[in-house]
Order: sequence, then C-alpha cells, then structure tokens
Amino acid sequence: MSEPMRDLTAWQADQAAAQDKACYQTPELHQLCQLIHGPVWDGNLMSKSARDDLVKSGLVLRVAGWNVLSVEGVKTLYNIGFLRA
Repeated sequence: MSEPMRDLTAWQADQAAAQDKACYQTPELHQLCQLIHGPVWDGNLMSKSARDDLVKSGLVLRVAGWNVLSVEGVKTLYNIGFLRA
C-alpha cells in the first residue's frame, strides 16, 4: 500500500473511531446511529424509548415493525457530520 493510501486509511479509521465514540453521547444519538445502515426491526433496537422520542420529533419512522431514518433524520445526521454526501 502506498504511503498516501496508508495515511488515508489511518485517517478514515480515526474518523470512524471518533464517530463511534460520539454515537454514545445520548441514547437518542446512539439510536440514530444504529439506523444509519438501514431499517432495524423493533426487537433489534438498542432503545425503544429513544426510538419513541425520535419518532415524536420526526427523525425516525416506524413501518410494520421496522424503524428507518426519516428525511429529517438523514438531514440531522448530515448536519452534525455523521453522514457525508
């Protein structure tokens, strides 16, 4: 692996570690981070109470037992730096 590629890989690993650490700051943020990768079944949620709060605030949608980020949830995660275009 070339030196610039190693530097990029190390930087990406550092960014991922910082993001993982930040995800644990609040139960709601932790729950949003779980939903970044796609729909999550109710039984696999980290916190149903946090999910309920996120649904009330419009950041998460519940559909037939599945939980997904709403458009506002995606915008929020993008604005705080957890998603990139």
